[in-house]
Amino acid sequence: MSTITKKEIEDDISRFKAIKALGDQEGGKILIAALESDIRSNIDTITTLAGEDEMKIRIAIVSLKKNLELLNTLKKAESLLDIAMDALKNVEGDE
Repeated sequence: MSTITKKEIEDDISRFKAIKALGDQEGGKILIAALESDIRSNIDTITTLAGEDEMKIRIAIVSLKKNLELLNTLKKAESLLDIAMDALKNVEGDE
């Protein structure tokens, strides 16, 4: 069983802080709104093409997946940061 090191948690905290900061800035808010719009468009495309052009549906699904993953990363950064901070407390002093 692999255990996570203090250094790995600190690296995660650094990444989550940077992602959270991006999401809190005006540009990040614009990015989030654009991703949400793209996701709605992807869903609309998928439902419109249902039973028709399979390749276009696959492309829309891949795009939807990518947009959802990016949006989740931006929106979950704060909660992931909290989790990582708690984990760091549990490994304090462990190297």
